[in-house]
Amino acid sequence: MITATLNPTERDYDMLAEALKHGSNETLDDVRQKVRTGFYVALRTPDSVVTIAQDGPALHICQMTGKMKDVPEILEAVETIGKEMGKKYISLQGRKGWLRVLDKFGFKRHENEMRLAL
Repeated sequence: MITATLNPTERDYDMLAEALKHGSNETLDDVRQKVRTGFYVALRTPDSVVTIAQDGPALHICQMTGKMKDVPEILEAVETIGKEMGKKYISLQGRKGWLRVLDKFGFKRHENEMRLAL
């Protein structure tokens, strides 16, 4: 089950800290501040956390960490939120390996990011 929160737990932040070690230019303090101010919203399952933000016509996945088994549920929730907000696509930046995972869900590489049209 997915829950949205503006008050992630310390465990959530510990999981996000691990994700930030893999090429992010943000620090954990940056993420905490963006969640605190409402710029980011955190979505979580018992084993995964994702942060999202509005970015013009896109709903952007900022960080995603946790169990691969949760990816379909997380993406379904992000897609629903994006459609409800009138966004045109979901975007994210990540290592090339993510495209192998996300292409099953309709994501395509667009310049330096991966997108899913809504």
